[in-house]
Amino acid sequence: MREAELAAAPEERSTQAPARSEREAAAARAAGDEAASGTPAVAPAAAQVQAQALAAEEAMTVAQYRIELLAAARRFRRYPRIALDNHWEGRAEIGLVFGPNGQLTEVTVRASSGYPVLDREASEMLRRAAAATPVPLGLRGRLLRIDVPVIFSLRDEP
Repeated sequence: MREAELAAAPEERSTQAPARSEREAAAARAAGDEAASGTPAVAPAAAQVQAQALAAEEAMTVAQYRIELLAAARRFRRYPRIALDNHWEGRAEIGLVFGPNGQLTEVTVRASSGYPVLDREASEMLRRAAAATPVPLGLRGRLLRIDVPVIFSLRDEP
C-alpha cells in the first residue's frame, strides 16, 4: 500500500497484510525495502553523509600525516655546500608513495628545482623523514600518495 492508502484506511492495514509473491519480495529486498529484508534501510542521504564524513576524516588524517612528515623533514634538512657556494635556490616537488603496509615504496621528483643536487637532497630529506614518521594505521591497507614541496632559499640559511 502507498502512504496515501495507509492514511485513508488505517484499519485495513492493521488487519490485512498485503500478499507478496516471492518475486515481489526479492525485488523489494534488492531495492532496499526494510519490510522485505527485515533490516532498516539506510536512507540514501544518510549513506551519502556517512561516506562524506569518512572521506573528510581520511582527508584530515592524510593532512595531519603530511604535517608530521614536513615537521620531520625540517629536522633532516641540509643545504648542499655546492648549492650554498653557488647561491643556488629552488623549489622541488617530491612525490612519495607508501605501500599498503605503510612502507615507503617510491620517491620521485615531480617538479625539479632546476638543480639536480637540490632535487637529490630534497628526495633524501623526505626519505629520512618518512622513515622517522610512521604512516598512521588508518591510512594503511592501500597505496598512499603524497606530494611535498621542498624550498631551498638562501634567506633561510644562517
